[in-house]
Amino acid sequence: DNSARIKAEREQFIRDSTAKAEREQFVRDSTAKAEREQFIRDSTAKAEHITAIKNSIQLTSYYLHSPNSAGGCDMSIYYKNLSKKVIKYAVFICRYYNAVDDVVYCDIRDYSTFRGRDTGPVNYGRNGGGLWECPIYNWSARKMEIIGIEIDYMDGTELVISQNDMNLIKGYKGIK
Repeated sequence: DNSARIKAEREQFIRDSTAKAEREQFVRDSTAKAEREQFIRDSTAKAEHITAIKNSIQLTSYYLHSPNSAGGCDMSIYYKNLSKKVIKYAVFICRYYNAVDDVVYCDIRDYSTFRGRDTGPVNYGRNGGGLWECPIYNWSARKMEIIGIEIDYMDGTELVISQNDMNLIKGYKGIK
């Protein structure tokens, strides 16, 4: 009788252990599946973002003009809309440098970056951009770099291009 009870307890212990192991394996499998699905979603979203950046705009030229008599430097940025969407606004975030590539600050406004906004509409295949008068006053300013772009489309969507993604923009050449 005692051995039958021990045998029954052992069998119950084995059943409980097996059920617990199966539940734990189910949780591991479910977690792994969820992680794989999230990885696929993240990878797809990243690929779509890269494609959107590559097909957003092409910089046709951008440069900083020489200082005027007060040390103010004009800035020019021109681009072509490669997107099938109509651009409402394109904001170019720019940083300024001296001849040896040190960041310079505006002597009047005390900043090293400027946000220049171009107002559309700029249709697919059309050019946009223009001249910004004196976004920086600094006699040593010689170069500029576009460190980010924010594009608002007429359909209400937007595209933010970070400094890390600027190399995906056609026509981008870094500090010029």
